[in-house]
Amino acid sequence: MSQVKYIRAELHNHSTESDGKLSIKELVHYAESQAFEVLAVTDHNTVSGQDKAMQEARNRALDILPGVEITTFYGHILALGLRHMIDFSDLDPKYPEELVRKLKAAGARAV
Repeated sequence: MSQVKYIRAELHNHSTESDGKLSIKELVHYAESQAFEVLAVTDHNTVSGQDKAMQEARNRALDILPGVEITTFYGHILALGLRHMIDFSDLDPKYPEELVRKLKAAGARAV
């Protein structure tokens, strides 16, 4: 039987790239000071901080998980693993499954 490994992760974070209070640099330093192994950068409707976070975390014991918190008429959807924004302007408010399909096709998982 394999042993379960727990990873200390923070999976929902906003920086000053959207409505957060910490810059990407401050967010990465905070995550490191709290001994997180994984930090997801999930700003609202933008991926602009992801490359900055990966650069800032380089040579540190911290992995950056890209993501976005997408604001839709379904509510906020956390898309972990999303590296590039997708077009969701053509979605039908009655069928959120299409957004989930598009996110999966882009390599993300919706939460």
